[in-house]
Amino acid sequence: MLAATALVPTSRVKKLFLKLGRRTPQERRLLAEAFTLVCAVRLGLEFVPFRHFLDYVTRPLDGAEAADDRDYVTRACWAVSAVGHRLLGSKPCLTEALVALLFLRRRRLTADLRIGVAKGKNGGLLAHAWLER
Repeated sequence: MLAATALVPTSRVKKLFLKLGRRTPQERRLLAEAFTLVCAVRLGLEFVPFRHFLDYVTRPLDGAEAADDRDYVTRACWAVSAVGHRLLGSKPCLTEALVALLFLRRRRLTADLRIGVAKGKNGGLLAHAWLER
């Protein structure tokens, strides 16, 4: 059985916990939510057909949209980006966009998921996902 320290250097873990300790309770809660949602979305993208997953995430909201809360949007995007950067490595944009969309929908705020695809220089595909409000 592998010890956790074999996967992540102890000094890095200590540094992350020290940083976390300096955050406000509200920021720690947002980071915990972002961590949970990033893990759930990654699993969903791996095991659920994308069309079904997208239908679930973008289903219509019941009732009217809530008043815009720019401070919450900024803090939620910060948390999603901070967690995504540490957990997802390269190419986190689709997962981060879907998690941010879920954060906004919990507050009854709307946004449109955009996915752009272009042909790269070497003939491969380049893709990016983002939200627009």
